[in-house]
Amino acid sequence: MPLHPDVHELYAATAAQPPVELERGDGALATAALLRLNNPVQKPLDFPGVRVDGHSLHCEGRTLPLRIYRPETDGPYATLVNFHGGGWVVGNLALDDTRCARIVAETGVMIVSVDYRLAPEHPFPAALGDGMTVLQWAAEGAAPFGANPARLGITGSSSGGNIAAGLALACRDRGGPRLAFQLLNYPVMDASLDWPSYRDFAAGFGTGRDMMAWFWDMYAGTAPRSHPYMAPLRAENLGGLPPTCIVTAEYDVLRDEGEAYAARLEAAGVPTVLARYDGMSHGFLSLPLGLAEKDAAITLSIQQVRAHLLPLVVRF
Repeated sequence: MPLHPDVHELYAATAAQPPVELERGDGALATAALLRLNNPVQKPLDFPGVRVDGHSLHCEGRTLPLRIYRPETDGPYATLVNFHGGGWVVGNLALDDTRCARIVAETGVMIVSVDYRLAPEHPFPAALGDGMTVLQWAAEGAAPFGANPARLGITGSSSGGNIAAGLALACRDRGGPRLAFQLLNYPVMDASLDWPSYRDFAAGFGTGRDMMAWFWDMYAGTAPRSHPYMAPLRAENLGGLPPTCIVTAEYDVLRDEGEAYAARLEAAGVPTVLARYDGMSHGFLSLPLGLAEKDAAITLSIQQVRAHLLPLVVRF
């Protein structure tokens, strides 16, 4: 179907502004380009029924900021660890505020959103290391926030979905922390940049081929781009991964690799739900638009979280 008219209008408005030239180290400019499109409103966080707290983990001489969303009711809570998008180079916790709060309000889980280190200053595997630190904390040390370590999931969007998928593989390979579910929104799964969707939607749909090539250059560093924790579609074996929900968008360079990953998961015996949203472009969940497709995708996420992370505890 055609690109949604509201999405088309948004892209037309941003295309009329001066372009941002991306060079190595121009993270501030890239952030400006991302925020120009997504325009998250920075304001005090006030979501009915949801508590939002800042927290920091101190490890290896550095501080890792977190944003924790919890129901106002008492725990224990199933926990979902979240990674924002932005090509591993840009983005911030604000991109996911509304979506995270809605999931918490409608499921009763706790979401821990990670302000992981960004490339090119911190290339692969820095973000993955940050993510593993948070997963281990959620599984072992987050009890003061009401976490139930037996019900732990992971989620991410775009490059954040890539980090989440890489971490799911790493958790499987090292025997923990045990994950009960992964939710991947239009994830980066491969570094080839050679899927049909890359040719069909190379420019004009938010994230294009040139921008993805630049993001990969920033993130990969000297590591081989076939590493399965960097490019999960290159993993030889996908068996033993947690039940998975993958959301893709019709007008997205990343569409085909996300759907190929879903097919491989299903072939490996992993319970998998794949949902493509026609007329949508990459990043539609964080666009400042009232889209029925966005609402439907978040509703699906809520259904999947309930199915795989709840119920928690039977009280007598």
